[in-house]
Amino acid sequence: MVVSELVKMPAVVDMFKVRGSWTLFKNAFDPYDINKTFSTLTSAWNTLNSASYPSKLIGESLLPSTQRTWEIGAAGYLLGKRLHFDVAYYDKYYYNRQVNTPIPGSSGFLSILVNTAETYARRGLEISVDGSVIRNEDFEWKSTVNWSNQHRYYVDLDPVLSADNPWVKKGQRLDTYLSSYWLRDPSGNVIFNNGFPVESDYDKKYGYGDPDFSIGFINNFRYKNWNLGVNVDGRIGGLMYNYLYDKMWDTGTNPDSDNQYRYDQVVNGLNNFVGKGVKVVSGEVQFDKYGNITSDTRQYAANDVQVGYQDFAQSFRGGDMGIQKETFIKLREVSLGYNFPVKLANKIGARTASFSVTGQNLLLLTDFKFSDPDIDTENLNSPSSRMIGFNLKVGF
Repeated sequence: MVVSELVKMPAVVDMFKVRGSWTLFKNAFDPYDINKTFSTLTSAWNTLNSASYPSKLIGESLLPSTQRTWEIGAAGYLLGKRLHFDVAYYDKYYYNRQVNTPIPGSSGFLSILVNTAETYARRGLEISVDGSVIRNEDFEWKSTVNWSNQHRYYVDLDPVLSADNPWVKKGQRLDTYLSSYWLRDPSGNVIFNNGFPVESDYDKKYGYGDPDFSIGFINNFRYKNWNLGVNVDGRIGGLMYNYLYDKMWDTGTNPDSDNQYRYDQVVNGLNNFVGKGVKVVSGEVQFDKYGNITSDTRQYAANDVQVGYQDFAQSFRGGDMGIQKETFIKLREVSLGYNFPVKLANKIGARTASFSVTGQNLLLLTDFKFSDPDIDTENLNSPSSRMIGFNLKVGF
């Protein structure tokens, strides 16, 4: 709906509109899943064949997984259409989700497909502003700024199927980052046993996996026949497992492992490394099923047990379980181009001609070690490639 055509707006507003939408999407299970048939395997035991029946059941009165989405937004042009903005908020609700839940093997099956009462919503906000910051006959600067975020939240829980842990609650985010951790004393010192750090049997919440928000900043500058483009973007917040950094401790290629203790072990044959922390000299500790301490009578002393640095480094690694902040700012692209004057292009028999040089991934600002958080870091990967290229266009 174009509000500026219905209501008198201030003189600086050229156009203002609002919009809204509502959609419903359903995804049923494969209709052929109801045709349960035996599968055969030839020569399973010498020359004997075998047959097996599917191990999954389909629950009674199964409903299709459903997603409901609504979105509202507004957009407008201001200041003689030199400034444009767009704002959108959406809410996507997931319910009647189909999940496979395990059942006792004594039933003859391993799982059953049912609808869970657990629901969640994905909510997001995106804001975009663009326009001509400076514009005259010879020079123009066009700029676009984009900001967005989105997170998933539990709406309802299933009393049977929802996970039983402190992080699954109504209103909580789904992207809680969980991992094991090193046991520590009340002062925060790492607890050692026989010279090596002790890892907990439980998981703890480190934060969230999704970024707090994403940003983009696009600029295009024109001066007579010259054009310069500069694109910067990034993600702020969120945690990620740095697989490459973590696995470098296994092979001894992590630069952080290069120290005197490693030299002493490799060159001098000494096992003289003492981890910084404490050891338990008496008492015991009790945990509940979530890993919370319910009773603790432990007494501590400074760790003084010497071990080989290689074994210690491969155990404790960087001390962070490989979990690091994925915040980064990247100079995504810079391009410089020149449009040849028409007379000059005509001299070579062309109607138009232009030349440009482009560079991508030119600069990365991040505390994420030895890897690029902008690409998949759950597996070993190479750093993002820096690319330089040029383009020559001739029109006839």
